[in-house]
Amino acid sequence: MKRHLFRMVALLTVLPVSAGFAQEVAPVHYQHEQVGGILGILLRISDVILDSWLAFLDWFGGLWAPVLIPVFAPLNRLLSTVYQPWAMIITLGYFLGTMAWVAFILKPSYVNNGRQHAAWYTDLRLWTALSMLPHLFVYVYFR
Repeated sequence: MKRHLFRMVALLTVLPVSAGFAQEVAPVHYQHEQVGGILGILLRISDVILDSWLAFLDWFGGLWAPVLIPVFAPLNRLLSTVYQPWAMIITLGYFLGTMAWVAFILKPSYVNNGRQHAAWYTDLRLWTALSMLPHLFVYVYFR
């Protein structure tokens, strides 16, 4: 399940960069095909939805590949030489640095400019940190 979720998240996040660079992946035969009952029906429906979404992403990537390949090919060649754990560490540093910058360096009056109700739950510094936590989770979970 983790691999399939990672595959879907990876396709959604890197489609513009890697359109046309991915190789065709053979359809995966899931081990839950023998499950019966309502759970089996739900799993088969989810397989159809996932396979349809992946087919759409292949079509969409093929549609934009002639435009995106010349634009992103030099960047992909450059980034292919970067040691991948360093890439993750740098990305996590960007997210954590942005959260710290908004929370501790920017003036609260600047961050919350125009806020009508001065309550703790309307402070944009809090919402900046909360909105970046799912990104951190994805990078750490799928490393």
